[in-house]
Parts: sequence; structure tokens; C-alpha cells
Amino acid sequence: MNIFAFVPSRSFPKERPVRKIGIVLYPLAEVLDITGPFEVFSFASISMQRSGLSDTPVYQIEIFAEKPGPVSTLSGLEIVATRSYLETCDDIDTLFIPGGDVTSETATDNHA
Repeated sequence: MNIFAFVPSRSFPKERPVRKIGIVLYPLAEVLDITGPFEVFSFASISMQRSGLSDTPVYQIEIFAEKPGPVSTLSGLEIVATRSYLETCDDIDTLFIPGGDVTSETATDNHA
């Protein structure tokens, strides 16, 4: 199935503003809760470029945690946060805070 067959025929501006997406990562989060939204926005951005609807990436995704660096998920996979959520996030258009089995330590974090 060609997903690009469903692209409307009307013309769109090829230069679009980049939408900044933030995903909050916390210890023992479920991997799919982080990687699912990451993949959806990544795929949408790539698809827009491949279909000719945009010349540049449409979404920029960033992972936030209490501090930058690797964070262990429930399965043991470490995901690297690029920025602390304690820093200003004024430049984020959409912020995802995944659910899941939140530990009591995370739930009582006054910074989160």
C-alpha cells in the first residue's frame, strides 16, 4: 500500500514552521509510552518530506528528564534525555507526559 497515494492534490507551502515536540521521560517508564509518540511524529515528518509537502522537517522531537542523560525504563532499556524538564520549555509546542506505572518516587517529585 502506498501511503502517499492519499495526499491531496491541492498545493501547500513547502516551507512550514517546525513544531517542537517534548516527551517527558522518567525512571521505569514503559518504553512504548516514550517511543510510540516519538515514532508517530518522526514518521509524519519524514512522510511530509518524502511526499513533497515540505522541504524541511515538520516536527523536532526532544526527550526531557529530571536531568540530561540516560534514564532506565521498566524493561531496562536506557533512553537518553537531551534536556532537563527543569529548564525553560517555552519553545515547546506540544508536551507529552506518558502514563504508565509511575513509581512513588516519581509521583512525589516536586519538580515534575
